[in-house]
Amino acid sequence: MNLDPLWYVVIIGAAAIFYAFMIPRQRKEQTSNQSEIVREVEETLEHFMDEIDQDNKELVQLVTQMKQDFVLQQNVLGHRIEQLEHRCQQLELQQAQHTMVNEHVAVAVEPQFVVDPTVPSAVPVVETQRDPEPELPMEDASIKGRYAEIFALYEDGKSMDMISKKTGLPRGEIQLILQLSKQEASRD
Repeated sequence: MNLDPLWYVVIIGAAAIFYAFMIPRQRKEQTSNQSEIVREVEETLEHFMDEIDQDNKELVQLVTQMKQDFVLQQNVLGHRIEQLEHRCQQLELQQAQHTMVNEHVAVAVEPQFVVDPTVPSAVPVVETQRDPEPELPMEDASIKGRYAEIFALYEDGKSMDMISKKTGLPRGEIQLILQLSKQEASRD
């Protein structure tokens, strides 16, 4: 029986020697595994950085394109505004000319009699009776009177689109009429 404990000691010693040889291999494997993991992480980070760089380039291109589109649109709108201002000036001139022509016509239509006091009046003065002009019903001078239908619909809570459909006027014109009414009310 003395041999049995000896065998135990020999087996434990052999296991210790075997384990001693295995520890450095495991450390080498762990070290090689760690270096491989580090290399994979570095590759992943490099790939990620490349993707971010590509995304940044695309974003810069998109922003540049948006800026160019905005500048182009701004130029187009500026040109349209200039055209509209020019058109407004032309219309104002036409309206002023039309008003002047109407005034000249009104002056030309009214008879003007000049009586020379040195000339004896041998001709009896005959008063001519003009036919009384039919009186036109006076239109309400306020904007609310002229566009009563629009204000009635607006006060009923109808939308601009609904008012536009009912009256046949463009939405922008309806908004302008409502704004002018507010200005007229603030002046009174």
